[in-house]
Amino acid sequence: MKNWLIAFFVAAAIVGTGYLFLKRLITPRDLATEDPRQVFERFVCSPIPDGVSDIRSSGIVAFGGADVAVDFLLQPQTMDGLIVAGGFRPLIESDPDWMAEFELPDFSGPVSRFVRADSGTSQEVVFFSEDGRRAWYRELQF
Repeated sequence: MKNWLIAFFVAAAIVGTGYLFLKRLITPRDLATEDPRQVFERFVCSPIPDGVSDIRSSGIVAFGGADVAVDFLLQPQTMDGLIVAGGFRPLIESDPDWMAEFELPDFSGPVSRFVRADSGTSQEVVFFSEDGRRAWYRELQF
């Protein structure tokens, strides 16, 4: 009887853990409710470079894909280091059209665009204002 009881609890633990894992896997994450610094480190680069401040995150990450937005301020001298640390490269003609045509909803000035060099199934781009004081990261996963 004791062995059956132990086997029952082990099986229940395995099923319970599997259920929690599956639930977490299929439940969308709302990045607006998460710590923006952790979102920055997960999606843009880690560690956060000195000179980056006022980080705001939004978007949804779900089993079928993601739409991530991270907006932040930075000191102009931080821009080059962030590009290197994040693994970004300048935008080229063969990159998806949306990267070149993307309009930032709360900014109307010129921006420079850099894409993540090895993004796999996602499209990642970081935009920098002309003065290098404001930046926006966007990622779409398919």
